Formats: sequence, structure tokens, C-alpha cells
Amino acid sequence: MVGYTTAKAGILGLTCTLARELGARNIRVNAIVPGAIVTARQTALHRDAAADQAFLDAQCLKIRLDPGHVARPTLFFSSDDSVGITGQHVLVDADVAPQSVIS
Repeated sequence: MVGYTTAKAGILGLTCTLARELGARNIRVNAIVPGAIVTARQTALHRDAAADQAFLDAQCLKIRLDPGHVARPTLFFSSDDSVGITGQHVLVDADVAPQSVIS
């Protein structure tokens, strides 16, 4: 988990730095940060009712996220509707509270 969270933090830092450096060229840089997205591979290999319930219990929104939940904000950032937005990150995770590694 340490490597995963460190990598995500690095992506957020990179997003902010690139937005600063490329903004003068009218290049927008934003990040979509997905949570646990249900994919065909995940369904075939790892999903079961108990695991699904554990994810739902940890999330504020009681839905299972799928690729469409990530695609829609990505399309927004790709469109002119987001012309004034840069250096931001959007969490698409149904708001999962961080879990402590210490019990």
C-alpha cells in the first residue's frame, strides 16, 4: 500500500507542476484519480459478494464504480467546457475513507 499511495501522491504533484509549467502555452493538465473500478478482468478473477459488500460499506456512495464513471469526467476535461480548469485532480472513488495500516 505504501508504494501505491506514494505513486498517487507523485501523480498529483506532477499534475500541479505540469499545469504551472505548461499553462503559458494554454495547455491544461488535470488528473482523474479512479478508485476501485469494476472491470471485466476484476469480475472474472477477484469479485465475490463479500468483497463487493466490503467496498460498499467503505464508500459514502453505495454504488459499484464502472469505467463509465471515469469516462464522463475524462470527457469533460477533454472538452472546451473545462477551458478554465488546470492543475486539478478529480477523485472518482465514491468517497472511500482512508484505512489505517495500524489496527
